[in-house]
Formats: sequence, structure tokens, C-alpha cells
Amino acid sequence: MTEQWTPASWRGKPAKHMPEDYPDLAALTKVEQTLRGMPPLVFAGEARRLKGLLADVSEGRAFLLQGGDCAESFKEFAADNIRDTFRLILQMAVVLTFAGGKPVVKV
Repeated sequence: MTEQWTPASWRGKPAKHMPEDYPDLAALTKVEQTLRGMPPLVFAGEARRLKGLLADVSEGRAFLLQGGDCAESFKEFAADNIRDTFRLILQMAVVLTFAGGKPVVKV
């Protein structure tokens, strides 16, 4: 990545799944302001740790297990679904750890 990331840098990227023009720019601005006030979903230390773990994966010292829904709807966004998905990923990681004899990086 050669570009410097900024909160507005996404606007310059192609996104075929989003409208090219938001019909209500005031509503968009309001949502962006709300999101700006929320705590981060991932903390900087977690991102740095993941980079180190992914380095292990790239060197063959660990296995990467990436799971989850690629396009879940808000209707399916519930504590039970999150818990069940998380439980399944952990179960898969245990199997992979024993079968592969390497640590598993879960994403």
C-alpha cells in the first residue's frame, strides 16, 4: 500500500456494491458523525499483533483460519448467530491445531 489511509479515502475507491451517489448527503454525514463517535471495533495493538501472527502464517509457522459471513444482513445480526459462528471457528481451530501440528490464527 503506497497511499496514506484517511477516514475519507474510501470515497476514491471503486465500490460496486454501494450507490455511486448517495441520495441524502445530510443523512450520510449524520451517520458518519455517529460512527466517528463510536469506539473502534479493533484496537491498534490488536492490528499490530495480527500482523505478527500473519507473518508467522506467511513463513509456514502457523495456519490461517478465516471464517464468518461475507455478506450477512442486519436481520441475521444477533448475539446467538455471533456466538454460534465464533464457537464453530474455535472448534475448527482445535481440529486444525491437532491435525496440522501448528498454531492457528483465527480471523
